[in-house]
Amino acid sequence: MEGKVVVVNLVLVVFVFGVGSGFEFHQQQVLIPREKTCPVAEDILPCVCTVSEELLDLRLDCSSVQNEAQLRSVFQASFPDTDFFELVIDQDPADPNTNLMVMKQDTLGNVSFEHVRILGTKLVTVEAYAFSNSYQTLIHLDLTNNNIQSFPFASLPRYVSLQTFLIEANDVASLHHIISISLQVLSVSFNPLSTLEVSTLTGSPALTEVYLGYADLMTLDPGHFTHLANLTTLDLDSNTITVLEYQAIVTPSNTISYLNLNSNELTFVRHDAISGLSSDATLTLRNNALTTLEEASWLHVFQQLYPDGVIDLSGNPLVCGCDLAWIMLDPQDRYRPLITDTTRCGVDGPILIFLDQAFFEQQCQP
Repeated sequence: MEGKVVVVNLVLVVFVFGVGSGFEFHQQQVLIPREKTCPVAEDILPCVCTVSEELLDLRLDCSSVQNEAQLRSVFQASFPDTDFFELVIDQDPADPNTNLMVMKQDTLGNVSFEHVRILGTKLVTVEAYAFSNSYQTLIHLDLTNNNIQSFPFASLPRYVSLQTFLIEANDVASLHHIISISLQVLSVSFNPLSTLEVSTLTGSPALTEVYLGYADLMTLDPGHFTHLANLTTLDLDSNTITVLEYQAIVTPSNTISYLNLNSNELTFVRHDAISGLSSDATLTLRNNALTTLEEASWLHVFQQLYPDGVIDLSGNPLVCGCDLAWIMLDPQDRYRPLITDTTRCGVDGPILIFLDQAFFEQQCQP
C-alpha cells in the first residue's frame, strides 16, 4: 500500500422528505492517514527507528553512528516508508569513537525528513544536496555545536517549507546571501563571522527571530534589517560593537519586542540608530561602556518604548549628570519608569530611577 493516505469510500444514506420520499445513497471519499512502518531493526543498526503511538510519525535516532560510511550503510537498507518525521544525531564532541565529519549527497539515501537535528558531532562539511530528498518536507534544521566550516547556503531556497535553521556554535566564518521565503527563525550565534554583509538577510522577508550573538561582529552597517517587516527578536549579545551608527538597526515597522545588545563595547549610540521597537519591547544593553544618555541620541529610543517597554542599562559606567535631565524632569514622567531598577550610576552607584529630582531641578535647568 503506497502513499501517505488511505482513501475510504463512505456510503451515506439520506432520507428525503416530500413527494416521492425515500432514501438516497451518496458516496463520499475520506482521506485517512496511513499507518507508518519502521525498517527491520537489525538492518539499520546502530540507528533506532520508533513510530508514534498513532502510528503516523517515524523517528530515526542515529546518535550511535561512528562515521559517514556507517551512516550511509544504514540508509542502504530497505525502508518500507521513506517519509520520516525526524532524524536525530546527538553526540558528545569529546567522544573519540565518533567521527562523523561530512554529510554527502547520498548519505541519507532516498529518505526525507521534516525535522533534522545533528548536534555535538565532528561534522565539518555539509555538501550540496546532502538533504536534497527533504527539499519539500524539511521544516526544522538544527546543526548546533558541530565543527561546520562549509554549508551550502545557496541551496536554502530549495527548502520550500523550512521555518527554523540553527547553525550556531560552529566554525562558519562568513554568511552568504540567505534566501528563503519561508524561513522564520535563524541562529548563527557562536560563529566567527566578524562581518555581516548588508544583503545577507534581505532575501528572507519572513524572518521573525534572528540570533547573531557571540559572532565577533565589530560593526553594523545600515540596511541589514530594513526588509524584515516581521522581525520580533534580534539578539546581538557579546559582540564587539563600539558604536551604533545611524540606522544600524531599522525595521519597516515597530515589530521588535526583544533587542539584545548586552556585553558589546558600546560607547555611543547615534541619533536614529535604532528604529522599529514596539511600545512594549525589551531593550537590553547590559555590560557596555555607555557613560551618558544624551537626549539627541536617546529620545527616539525612549519614545518607541513608551509606555510599556523596558530598557536595561545595568553594568554601564553612567555618570548620571545633566545628560539625564530630559528624563528626570519630564513633566509627564514618561521615560524614567522605562529604565530597570538594576540600572545604576557608575556600576555600583545609586539606582538611576531613584535619583533625587531636586538635583536636576537645581543644577540642570537651562
